[in-house]
Amino acid sequence: ADAETLVRRLVGRGRETADQIELRLAEAAKELPIGMDIRHLSNDGPLSETIARAAVVLGPYGPHGGVSQTENLISQPNGGETP
Repeated sequence: ADAETLVRRLVGRGRETADQIELRLAEAAKELPIGMDIRHLSNDGPLSETIARAAVVLGPYGPHGGVSQTENLISQPNGGETP
């Protein structure tokens, strides 16, 4: 979320002091490391829209692709590798 939305959410929840909110904003503003596969997802709208956007952003990793691959590895001895 953008800084304005984050402030509104944090103040609205009422669980953090002004100093804690400042720290959260500073952390949120930090640049991410170069070279990471970053996928941005806005969750500022209705939940149904956020879920639909997440499915597009995650691509082959979700919403079910990653889960079924993980389940396959867990259900196979040695993670599916031959000893």
